[in-house]
Amino acid sequence: MGFTGAVLSKISSQLSPAPPFSIPVPSKGEKYALLFALGMFATVLVVLGILPGERLVALASHLSKDGQLAPASLRILRAMPFVSLPIGVGTWILLAWHRQAARGLYGLFGLLLRPSPATFLCSILCGAALLRLAWIIWIRSLPVSDFREYHELTLRLLETGRYLNPDGRPTAFRPPGYPVLLALTYAIAGKTLWAPKIVNVALGSGTVLLTYVLARRTCGEACARLSALLVAIFPSQVGYTSLLCTEIPFSFFLLVSIWAVAKIGESTNRRTWNSAALLGLLFGATAMMRPQIALFPVATFLVQWRQKGWRRAFAVHLRLVLAMVLPILVWGTRNIKAVGGFVPFSTNAGVNFYYGNNPWTNGTGLEFSGQLTDQTLSAKSELERSRLGWRLGLEFWRKHPGRIPELAFRKIAMMMVSDGTWTHWAFGATASPLPSAARPFVVVVGNLMYWPILVLFGLEVLVFRWRRTARAAANPYLDLCLLYTLLTTAFWLGQERYHFPLVPILSISAATVLGRIAVLAAPSEDTRHTGDQPEQTERPMVGGHD
Repeated sequence: MGFTGAVLSKISSQLSPAPPFSIPVPSKGEKYALLFALGMFATVLVVLGILPGERLVALASHLSKDGQLAPASLRILRAMPFVSLPIGVGTWILLAWHRQAARGLYGLFGLLLRPSPATFLCSILCGAALLRLAWIIWIRSLPVSDFREYHELTLRLLETGRYLNPDGRPTAFRPPGYPVLLALTYAIAGKTLWAPKIVNVALGSGTVLLTYVLARRTCGEACARLSALLVAIFPSQVGYTSLLCTEIPFSFFLLVSIWAVAKIGESTNRRTWNSAALLGLLFGATAMMRPQIALFPVATFLVQWRQKGWRRAFAVHLRLVLAMVLPILVWGTRNIKAVGGFVPFSTNAGVNFYYGNNPWTNGTGLEFSGQLTDQTLSAKSELERSRLGWRLGLEFWRKHPGRIPELAFRKIAMMMVSDGTWTHWAFGATASPLPSAARPFVVVVGNLMYWPILVLFGLEVLVFRWRRTARAAANPYLDLCLLYTLLTTAFWLGQERYHFPLVPILSISAATVLGRIAVLAAPSEDTRHTGDQPEQTERPMVGGHD
């Protein structure tokens, strides 16, 4: 009991006071715009509920590139009427009694605010960790596809001390960041699949904490708690824990980088600017897992230039970039001898670019896992294959410029439309048999949680972000991360798993919209207190700008 109290006291001392909500109270126009948007959403759901499932299948097949749909997509579309109709009718009922609904939501936020910040954090982090531990014990997934390659590549690295492909030749086809993390894990805990999964549990729980910290600075204590709760229980955030994948560590280090660059940007202490070098090393290591993030410091430089002036932004980012290129230079120099040329990250860059930009693709690049012939396989080495992929992709752009925007839309749609492909790998090969209904059930539950979050995010962008005070209160680095991901997806590949790092950002936006609705029901004067804080009279759970 004494140890627990000491931990809670330590956490409380590190948390600065935050208002329950630090978001603008919605104006009358925004309130009506929100009601209208929700009404349109409910109407669409009701229409989808009335249409027969086979009609939805035919419509989706017509919109697809090749007229074919995956079995999982077919099951979801056939079940759509049974799901969308009750949700649509329920949404209309809530709109009809929107004042009562807002008061109910306000009460729910009040329940979230009852524990002190330290008590809430300990509870949510322990709950997130236990949920992920339960998942990896129940779903004992075996490595398949890319995950198996990472595992085997790491074993060869440990056995030989060299980065080799299955034929024993030096390779740079996979970025080295995640295999190095796996190698460190195996070296410490032994060559067991439990070790990286336990690391996933820790980093996944850390992502919950970072979501809370970032949201707290943006929209207040109440929305931060809801955001953390959403990420803690979000099915794919839990489900990827059983896979040997880059998604969880990349998301964690990305959020750490966003938090750090925001702190450095706000600091007026020149000594703090020197920590930008450590941030640069972190950016470099993160880019070694997912190279798409390599140009993100350009976006953060533009934000700090606008906020603090170009001299300050240049001073910080010069340190950041110089440190960031160190691991890139080391790896690229190694590749000159290993694969015949300077490769900053991986030789699969050109291949993936070609997969996402060719006459046959729908934007995912998954066509080449079927009957299509991969033209880059004619190359004699992986470096030549990468260069050939770049040439073929750019040649496709040159000959078919009109398809660039069409494919960009398809890629973003493929990335954002649903959340369930991960179950193919998690349930596809397991150490113990599972019920046949387990995967469809998890897919449905995941999308029933993902789609409302996506809709609420859309409402935040379309209804509220036009207001100057709403833009000022938002975290520009989170917005940039989302925009940057969409842009890189539009020109690269659009697969569902690429939206995994965006789930915390989408959850913060969804919680913010629900917070905006809740503050409409806040009484003008009330007496409340949060957790262990002393009671005081204030306008409850409302802060920030009016």
